[in-house]
Amino acid sequence: KIHAVIPPSDKSSSSKRTVRVLDAGDDGHFGMITGLSTRVPPKNGGHLARGFLRGASGLVLSCGVDWTTKLWAPAYSNKPILSFVCHSYDYMCDVQWSPTHPSLFATAAGNGTLGFWNLASSLDEPLSGSKGIPIKEASGGSCSDAGVLNKISWSADGRSLAVADSDRLHVLGLSEDVTRPKGDEETKMMN
Repeated sequence: KIHAVIPPSDKSSSSKRTVRVLDAGDDGHFGMITGLSTRVPPKNGGHLARGFLRGASGLVLSCGVDWTTKLWAPAYSNKPILSFVCHSYDYMCDVQWSPTHPSLFATAAGNGTLGFWNLASSLDEPLSGSKGIPIKEASGGSCSDAGVLNKISWSADGRSLAVADSDRLHVLGLSEDVTRPKGDEETKMMN
């Protein structure tokens, strides 16, 4: 279950907040949710339905110990619209939307690997491949000392990603091929 606190629609009304529960039943996560990411809202505020932004701006990502990342559109449904199985069949520890690319997100797995997904390119396979990117190996360590990736955070310009594991912080510079939107990703993703 995901609980969403929705502010009152009328600014002059009391401070009462509506709590909406996204209870997906058997379609939700089995076990603890470990990460949650929302899109950056548009500057114009966007249009609301059921207390959530409509369209691509209202999409929400969640991940959990059930090896999955789920894509939600709470303006339209209480159930996830897509489910992605972890590239490593391990706990998913965090998920974050890119702040600049409308269809790109990153996932952090319990086995020390990072996944990149572009929903405009594929709904089945991550950009990072079926095994993900081993972070310790990419930063000079060995695969045998891979730690659990527990937190990821994008830079404001979307070109770097900070990745935390059990004892280190890694900052990865990303290729423009991955981070630069081509202009039609949001349309492709929503169709």
